[in-house]
Parts: sequence; structure tokens; C-alpha cells
Amino acid sequence: MRLLSFIAATLISSSAFALNCGDTITTQVKLKKDLDCSNYSGFAAVILRGDGKLDGLGRKIISPNTTVGVYAEGNQIRVSNLKIEGSPQATGVLGYNVVRLVVDQVEARQMNIGVDYYTEVDYDCDRLRVSNSDLSGNNYAAKVIAPKCEYVPRFINNDLSNSAVTALNLSAKRLRIREIQGNIFAGSTNGLSLKSSEHTLVEGLDLSSSQISGTQIYAYSSNELVIRNVITGEAQEGIHVYDVKNVSIKNTEAINNEIGIKVANDSVATELRIAQSKTEGNAQFGVLVTSFGGVKFSQVSLPKNNEFSDNVAVLGQN
Repeated sequence: MRLLSFIAATLISSSAFALNCGDTITTQVKLKKDLDCSNYSGFAAVILRGDGKLDGLGRKIISPNTTVGVYAEGNQIRVSNLKIEGSPQATGVLGYNVVRLVVDQVEARQMNIGVDYYTEVDYDCDRLRVSNSDLSGNNYAAKVIAPKCEYVPRFINNDLSNSAVTALNLSAKRLRIREIQGNIFAGSTNGLSLKSSEHTLVEGLDLSSSQISGTQIYAYSSNELVIRNVITGEAQEGIHVYDVKNVSIKNTEAINNEIGIKVANDSVATELRIAQSKTEGNAQFGVLVTSFGGVKFSQVSLPKNNEFSDNVAVLGQN
């Protein structure tokens, strides 16, 4: 009987039950009032497992003393219509080994990470979708480390502004970033940080007025990177690529940065092609190609169909 009472108290399986700090949700629950966990110091204010779904109905979870506001682990999990108030060191929503995590209409601001999606190296997962959410003012609006996931992140109509470190820090098997899709980056130090073991595609982004001050697109330690139909501007770096084996940049404009396009390596024999692209008004370099270590580029192709109106340098290849 004691065991049954314990399970009933900790596994909330119906919206008819009140939600308490530290509870675990396994099906669908709606938050009937603000959940004030100011006096609770566990790991997470609320835990979702299995196919747990939490609808906040626009209410708050207040958890200044927990590491995580909402922790998720399981199969198909959804967090929606919720405001999370945590400490500057905390994470709003943390998904660990979740097959599919949907975060919709969630506010998680002024924390370390708004949404964190993490899976083990051998864990097969579907994807993360974050939409219509306010993740502004965090160090990272969203962070993904999911080595075996394909096309993990999808971000639509989110406020990612004023990210102190990077707005979107994404690492997966394959990444596909297409268009801004209503996301706001204004005031962020860096925009996109991308790493993939197989393939990264960045297509159709206009970051020229995004107000990202540092590096707008940073791609590193990947096998293959394709950037096309992208515009960068008004930043320290438009595009920075580091230690990527195959790099193709096409139909891209880098305007009014300190450095428009920088491709560097240290330990990977990069094959680089930049075609049908334009640089203009970049203060130091329109294009900078450089090696820092003993490994040189296997190929550097900058055909005449480019429009480079400012300095182009290929360094350290002799």
C-alpha cells in the first residue's frame, strides 16, 4: 500500500490531479495555477517521462533553486503555453534522450540555456521542434547535442534575441537550416554555431539586418558544409568555417562585416569552393582562407564568377 501511495503521488497521469514541485508527468497535464517552487531545491521543478505532455495554459513555473525548470526524458514529449522563471545558471527546458521533443509557446528567459536537447552518442532520436517561444536574454537560446539525430532542430517564430553567447548552438548527425522562419536574433553576440558528422545545409538566410555583432554563421568540425543563398552583414564575421572537410559556398553575399567569409583549418585537409558569391564593404577581408596547423587545404577554388570587391587572401598554403 505504501508503494501504491508513493506512485500515485509522484506519477501524475491525469489533468484531474494538482501538480506539485518535483512531480513526474507521464501523460497529459494542464497547469491549473502558477506552480511556485521557490522553496523547492530539487534537480527539476517538473519531470516529464514517456509520452508526458504539459500544457501550462499561460501560467508560470517559478523555480529559482532548481537546475532545470522542466526536465524531459522519453518518447513523444510536449511542453506548451508555459512561462518558466529560473536562475541565471539554470536551463528552462532540458530534454535528455527524448525521441521527439516539441516546445511551443514557452517563455524561458534570463537563464543559461532556454531549451537544451541532449542525447547519448548511440541514441537514435527524431528531432526537436521549438516554435512561438520567447528564449531571449539567455546565454544560449537553444543548445543541441544529438550525435545520431538527423535534421534534429526546427525553430519557427521564436525570439532568440540578446543571446549573450550564441543564439543557436547545434550539433547533430545532419543539420538543415532553411530560412529565418520568423526567428529573431537581434542583439545576440553570435548567431548560429553548427557541427555535424555528415552534412550541414544552410540555405536562404538573410542575416544582414539581424544585429548579430560577433559571428553570424560559424560551422566547425564537420564532414560537409553547404551554404547557399545567404546574406550576412554588419558583424565582426559573416561566415566562419573551421576544420570542415568539404565546403561549398554559393550565391552568398557578405557585406559590411569586418571579415565577410573566413575558412580556416588546423587538422583537416579542407576542399573549398566559393562560387557566384559577392563580398563588398568588408573592413579587413572579403574572403580569408588560412591554415593554422601543418595540414593544408586540398583545394581552394575561387572561380571568376564571384564578385569580390574587397581584399581576398589565401594564406599558409605553401
